[in-house]
Amino acid sequence: MAARKRGSKLVVIDPRRTTTAAAADLWISPNHGTDIALILGCLQFLIENHSYDEQFLLQWTNAPFLVDKRTGKFLRPAHHQPYEFLVLDQKQKPFKIDTRADPETWSEHILLSGEYENEDVSSETVFSQLLKQVSSFRMEHVEKITGIPAEKLTELGELLSQENPITYYSWNGLEQHVNSSSTNRALCILYSLTGCFDKQGGNIILPSLPVNLIKGQDLLPTSQEQKRLGLDQRPLGAPKISASGYDFVHAVLNESPYYMRGLLSFGGNMVTQNPGTKNMIEALKKLEFHVHVDMFHSPMTKFADIVLPAAHAWESPSLLAGFEGNLQTDQHIQYKPAMSKAPGEARPDLQIIMEIAVEMGYQEEF
Repeated sequence: MAARKRGSKLVVIDPRRTTTAAAADLWISPNHGTDIALILGCLQFLIENHSYDEQFLLQWTNAPFLVDKRTGKFLRPAHHQPYEFLVLDQKQKPFKIDTRADPETWSEHILLSGEYENEDVSSETVFSQLLKQVSSFRMEHVEKITGIPAEKLTELGELLSQENPITYYSWNGLEQHVNSSSTNRALCILYSLTGCFDKQGGNIILPSLPVNLIKGQDLLPTSQEQKRLGLDQRPLGAPKISASGYDFVHAVLNESPYYMRGLLSFGGNMVTQNPGTKNMIEALKKLEFHVHVDMFHSPMTKFADIVLPAAHAWESPSLLAGFEGNLQTDQHIQYKPAMSKAPGEARPDLQIIMEIAVEMGYQEEF
């Protein structure tokens, strides 16, 4: 509320008239589960009125990247490296960029929207595709879906256009619907159009504490990083040691980009948490060796060669450097001792990882 006293506007999007909603400059109460239509309407409004930060989109997003219309995949240079893409230069010709380089070296020479065609390929930029996707979501159409009058939706669009910087906060309200993933993606795209990410007054990246990282990612050689599943298709955004369930299934069943022989999995249920349950089961069956760590039996333990018992969170000590919230909370280190002893042979995940690493000969590193 201190920010409001300094002239900031507060917009609350919530079907319920909460205390915060009652104090807002603008309260939007959409029908349950229609947040994504509301967001797409705002995207359409900002793009149509040219109320977006073009430089931010060019420098820090994949908006200018060319996409093959036939395959839906990024258009890449011949013999490309994972971080090389094709964009359009000022003459609407393909231009190669390396996303590891300083974006200011090439952002002034490329276009945000446009198409390129020759006898072999028909392509357009990601931003051009976004424009087509949201073109039908005018406020009159969004009104029919969300139940919010078009005049009020337009007021929201104008606020997003005129107020800068902008910050947003969302929590469980967007996480409890069948379309939550797509809704959050759309919201991230909307916020990228404002150009306010990590900008004073916007959603900033808080400075991290000067602690020694123990994730071990620095132990991974560059040659091994290049083997991450899905890196070639999705080099942006995903952590360098992460891969999707789809990429795992594709690699196991098709032995591409290489043959996967084993899996060490911790908790979770890859069988039910990913689309294509049948294919996931086939992939798990095909593995030569699978170790699963969990507190309970699940479909994952059914396909595992070895099941290791895991300790509960309250049976495991933990150390956390910083806690997202504000600058003050992010500058603290939190330690939680184990509240009770784990039963039998159950052990914390971290202890299991450390002991496996030692058995593999990495005593000095772990």
